[in-house]
Amino acid sequence: MKKRLLKKHNKIILENILSQISDNFTIIKKTFGNGYFIFSLWKYGIWLTKKGFQIFGEHEWLVDKFKPSATYLSLENDVDLFLEKVKTISEMPKLYFVDSYTDGSALVAYEKVDWGDGEFYYKGYQCIREFNEETQLYNQFRRDESIIQQEYIENQWNEFIEMRKQTEENHEFDRLFAFNFFTELPNMFSCIKVVGIRDENKGGSWCSPRYNIKVLVDRHISDEELDTQFEELDNLIHKKNYSKKRKSHEHQFSLTGCYDDVKDIRDCNYKYYKD
Repeated sequence: MKKRLLKKHNKIILENILSQISDNFTIIKKTFGNGYFIFSLWKYGIWLTKKGFQIFGEHEWLVDKFKPSATYLSLENDVDLFLEKVKTISEMPKLYFVDSYTDGSALVAYEKVDWGDGEFYYKGYQCIREFNEETQLYNQFRRDESIIQQEYIENQWNEFIEMRKQTEENHEFDRLFAFNFFTELPNMFSCIKVVGIRDENKGGSWCSPRYNIKVLVDRHISDEELDTQFEELDNLIHKKNYSKKRKSHEHQFSLTGCYDDVKDIRDCNYKYYKD
């Protein structure tokens, strides 16, 4: 009962915060289970705390760990300041995207950042990082005052878009590579009747390996033959998964097991049969 009341109370708090935000911006999607909402390609979250709430955000393309300590924008108990910052971001989206992408280098020309304990680095759109022969690291910095802010922003934006395009192409190549293999697999072993593929990426979660392979075999096969076939199958799947032809770490797969009852592959998203 207490948990139910607390959940209801928390939802009311979230509704009140989101109501203030939606008066100023159009929210595309919101999820009460985790307090996340999206608009203008930026993903924002609200975490309720003992001291009130934290509201934070990051561009969807740059989200890594979505939490206040790992996002571009992070504020405590201040919706008005949040709205002010979001308004500024929405007016100059490319600038603030690049600033997040470059860890704060788009808004300053050249700036020393002190990490403490004598450690520091430089950032900014005029900052050039070079290889240090003495340390064998890229920890040598200089300033190039000829670089203008807009030039830097365009270069960084184009670099990211090209990288994103290449990444998407690599992921699509690996997806086709995986599913071509799944299609061929039933015909590679005489004992296989059906190959079931279970996709573990659900509800926005990311799993690796993404696909679990469940193989339905002839129930009349002997234990000795099954052991031999399983070892060969496992080796083949492992070899294919780590093939040099692959271009990314996406769409990986592994063998879950061999089964002789069709109920064991009912939870699979895809099923492949012999030709």
